[in-house]
Amino acid sequence: MGYLLGFLVAVYISGKFTYDSSVIKNFLKLLLATSFIYFLGMTWLGNLIGLLPWLVHSLEPIMLKLELPKQASSMFIYGFFRRDYGAARMFDLHHAGLLEGRQLVVSAVTLTLFIPCLSQFRFMLRERGLKTTITLSSLVIIFAFSMGYILNKILLVLEVI
Repeated sequence: MGYLLGFLVAVYISGKFTYDSSVIKNFLKLLLATSFIYFLGMTWLGNLIGLLPWLVHSLEPIMLKLELPKQASSMFIYGFFRRDYGAARMFDLHHAGLLEGRQLVVSAVTLTLFIPCLSQFRFMLRERGLKTTITLSSLVIIFAFSMGYILNKILLVLEVI
């Protein structure tokens, strides 16, 4: 269902664009439109098999260590699918009043250091193999959350934000 809905959104969005002779601009417009197929499909599939709620729940203790609200765990899951979806989730949490200044900085830095996205993960898997990809990804995740934790403590001690 999510893929079908994503396809309908992609068709609607791509129909609204005006296309010109620039191949790069046309490519970027279609890339934006088709990303809805992937995002809505993966979100639906994750909810269907229970993987998405389990992942969100498993990240909640880490969010509490970073002194972020539990709802911020979904930001990292969406950020893994596509970085801009994670940033959009961060924006939503900020506007809902769940992220204050220090938390916004910590989550932005941690999200930036987090694994780039699913397509980068797939590229590493294809180019480097399963063992190297899992090792690198694990180290990057540990590094990102460690730096977020350290940054949070530094900002608390210095009372900067």
